Amino acid sequence: MEMRYVWEHLYLVSIASIFTIIIGLILGIISYLFKSARPIILWFVDTFQTIPVLALLGTIMLILGGIKYYGNNRYCNIFFASSSQKYLCRINQYRSRY
Repeated sequence: MEMRYVWEHLYLVSIASIFTIIIGLILGIISYLFKSARPIILWFVDTFQTIPVLALLGTIMLILGGIKYYGNNRYCNIFFASSSQKYLCRINQYRSRY
């Protein structure tokens, strides 16, 4: 690995961190001074914190897919199924054994 890429990465991380600290301080001071702005600022901050997590979750789902287990020639997709569907799938698997 070349050191050029390491320095480039450190540069990008430091610039992003500086901007994040400046914006965070400004929003913190505004929310301290104006109590009516707190809910609006917190809503925007919570929304922007959720977006990268959703993107990462979508990427993980594309790479790994759902976790499936097979029983009696039918499979149950654990990743997307609700708890009641998982329970019914387990009951059907146990019934097929006997």
